[in-house]
Order: sequence, then C-alpha cells, then structure tokens
Amino acid sequence: MWAVVSQRGDMSGPETPGELFRVALQIDGDYQVFADTPWHGRSPEELAREVCATLARPPSTWHATWHPIEPTLTAPPNISGPSWQPARF
Repeated sequence: MWAVVSQRGDMSGPETPGELFRVALQIDGDYQVFADTPWHGRSPEELAREVCATLARPPSTWHATWHPIEPTLTAPPNISGPSWQPARF
C-alpha cells in the first residue's frame, strides 16, 4: 500500500535546497520512500507531469531514497532498484 505523506522538502545534495519537489510514500508502515524531482524553473503543471511520469514507471527504475519505519528492518524495500540509497536526515 502506498500513501503520500509529504509533498515538498528542502534536501541537501547537488541541488540548492528548495529546488527539489519531494514526494514521500509509505510502504505498508514499514518504509518511507522519497522521490525527488528538480524544479528547474518548471511551472506547477510541468512539474506535476514530471512527478506523475516518474511515479508511473516501475519503482525499481526511480532515483529514490528509503528509510525504514520499523527499526528492525536493515535491508532496502523489495521494490527498490540499483539507484536507491538509504535516506540521510
């Protein structure tokens, strides 16, 4: 089960904070998954289309980060792909 739990966040990394749109999803109460999309001067409609296009692809193809909600989980979610990384807070 997926649920959107957040819509925007300021992240550190190659982009300037505030230039990324973050979608946070939850998998069965076990994991949070974060998929970021650069704004790059896009209109809200263009950004929404890009986010929807990303989420329409198989999750294993996303550039995403993950965080276990359940502390005993140490492995990534089974839907993760090779570009998925643990989230750092």
